[in-house]
Amino acid sequence: MADKTARQDHAVASISRPVRHRTRSLAAALVLAAAASAIGWAGPFAGEARAGTTGPADGTVVAFGADNVHQVDVPLAAQGTITAISAMGEMAMALTWEGKVIAWGDNNSGQTNVPAGLTGVKAIAAGGTFAVALKSDGSVIVWGDNSAHVKDVPAAAQSGVVGIAAGLGCVFALKSDGTIVAWGSNVYGQTTIPLIPIKIGNLIKFVPLSNLKSLSASGQVLGLTQGGTVYGWGWNNHSQATVPSGLPAITAVSAGFTFSMALRSDGTIAAWGDNSAAQLATPCALYNFLTKKCVMPVSGFTAIAAGDKHGLALKGGYIYAWGDNSYGQTTVPDFWKQGGMTQVAAGSDFSLALYGMPRLPGAPATINASAGNGSATVNWAGMYTGGLPLLHCTITASPGGKTAVVPCDTLDASGWAHGVINGLTNGTTYTFTVSSTNVMGTSGQSVPSNPVTPTAG
Repeated sequence: MADKTARQDHAVASISRPVRHRTRSLAAALVLAAAASAIGWAGPFAGEARAGTTGPADGTVVAFGADNVHQVDVPLAAQGTITAISAMGEMAMALTWEGKVIAWGDNNSGQTNVPAGLTGVKAIAAGGTFAVALKSDGSVIVWGDNSAHVKDVPAAAQSGVVGIAAGLGCVFALKSDGTIVAWGSNVYGQTTIPLIPIKIGNLIKFVPLSNLKSLSASGQVLGLTQGGTVYGWGWNNHSQATVPSGLPAITAVSAGFTFSMALRSDGTIAAWGDNSAAQLATPCALYNFLTKKCVMPVSGFTAIAAGDKHGLALKGGYIYAWGDNSYGQTTVPDFWKQGGMTQVAAGSDFSLALYGMPRLPGAPATINASAGNGSATVNWAGMYTGGLPLLHCTITASPGGKTAVVPCDTLDASGWAHGVINGLTNGTTYTFTVSSTNVMGTSGQSVPSNPVTPTAG
């Protein structure tokens, strides 16, 4: 009975499923194929050599599986310049590199009605009947269904937030100090942050779980620490919140409806919880049919995503899918077997992937500076990340060529990044340029800032 009740709650928190025939639609792929040659690159990099391309634009979303509320009908706006995707229930979201949000699919609660004028977003999380966005200034905004008060964002989540997750009627914000702010429904204990024992001298003290680098949520919640340890709490009717013992260092986690997945540091996948649709049967290179166990799991995966009863993973840019295929959610369309995928996301019974080879980042489009005593503060905005996290930014002074390596995400309330360069000579007039670096390399230099002259005053 608990399972039935929970699934009914999930239908409310994730989807309101209309009585409508579902289709295994390849319409999105066909639309993308037809539109690919017409897709241009928006923003300051429109001059990049892209003429004559016959494939999809980098940053294009592909979707396959159930299409009862048009969740696999990818909008034209999500067919190029996308850097992140998210899915839950029957809704999908995408984030452009300019920081704008696109949402489609189920809209029974207004969850795909992106607030007018919303910009400066750096992360998104689909909640099924609601949507969550993290702005560059560290604040969280929620829209859609508010029956569980998810739109009542606590004061602690209105600044200093570096990561977000959406679960069944609940929201999680990860703060820069590694602590968690949780609000919304707590029917399964999902917003009750677990207490962890720590030793202080000869005493054992229990403190809320912290030092996290990421979270994933459904009815259960998975928290991944900076050291690669996984904690689980919340709904546990299929032991999906009971993390297996002996897991090695984990690099990513994903919470499905009644099962959970973790990506090991060697690129293999661990899965636990409900196995009613073989969703725990992660890709296997060598299987022993006598013991009915996988002897050699496939390794080298770089990303995972768990849906209701199916799993997705990426390896070498190719999508692997397993588990329930009632609506074609694990049947990867031939058009998308070419590789080049960089992210995956899973809804209840549909799948999303992001196409686009990682690229070098771009220099800021806008830059200015102000002088200090032997120093200057440099501000910049409009940075293209290349579809990858930025590792750092470099400020270069002219004349002299002095440099300062600074974080790229030290943002003020208006979404401007800023950094300080020291060791300048008072009385000398300087201009500054900024470059950015991701794992692919370093961008060119920005245009020079306005001239400033440091003084001892």
